[in-house]
Amino acid sequence: IALCTQHLGFGGAENVLLEIARQFDRSRFELFLVATQSTDDRLLPEWLETVDHVYDLRQMLPVEQAVGALYSMAVNWQWDGLVVQNTPLAYSPLPALKEKLPGLQVIDVLHNIDEDWDFFSATLDVTDWIDRRIVISDAGRQRLIDMAVDESSVRLIRNGVDLERFTPPERARAAGPLGILFAGHLIDRKRPLLLLDIDRELQRDPPDQPYEFVIAGDGPLLSTLRSRIQSQGRGDRFTLLGRVDEVARVLANASL
Repeated sequence: IALCTQHLGFGGAENVLLEIARQFDRSRFELFLVATQSTDDRLLPEWLETVDHVYDLRQMLPVEQAVGALYSMAVNWQWDGLVVQNTPLAYSPLPALKEKLPGLQVIDVLHNIDEDWDFFSATLDVTDWIDRRIVISDAGRQRLIDMAVDESSVRLIRNGVDLERFTPPERARAAGPLGILFAGHLIDRKRPLLLLDIDRELQRDPPDQPYEFVIAGDGPLLSTLRSRIQSQGRGDRFTLLGRVDEVARVLANASL
């Protein structure tokens, strides 16, 4: 079974795929992880513990050869299953792969819907070669149906939450400002710069209790966010934690 994604690091989607991989019985399945364009390898240690083979294609060959490499790997290893997530390159060889390996089962996992980052539309040309479509929201399910995807092939599986882990028995937050938490990758489609606008609106009629924005995550917008906070004199209302590996801890301290 091969699991194919863009990166060996980053955030939520990559962790979802890692959790999927952990559910396989290693005595029954030989597992591959293929990263097509990885610019971050912070999950590499976990992947090395979870699967039998890790291929970081960006370190091995030019990006224009990645599709051919995927095809060759699938044929040479005689993959029985392919799980695709967030990487257009892995969709490209599907028609040729299904012709060469008619028994290959193809599943894709589709996460957020975004006009500027639309993996749903990117799969239109290869829909007939995907056996199962997994979505994490009703919106994702409806989007596939609107694209005329066979409804019987769509499975809605919401991301699970461990309630014991994310609901501490006693609130860990100390007395002080209300904590407004943003946890995520600091990229355009997550809109972290919107926090500055929210703060500006709150300051028009400040609440009785002081508050602070706590930002857990890093990414290309981190430096922009930091510089704007400093230049606009908002440092007393913003705390930048950077990447946080244990999100449950910061959630326990958050008010919102």
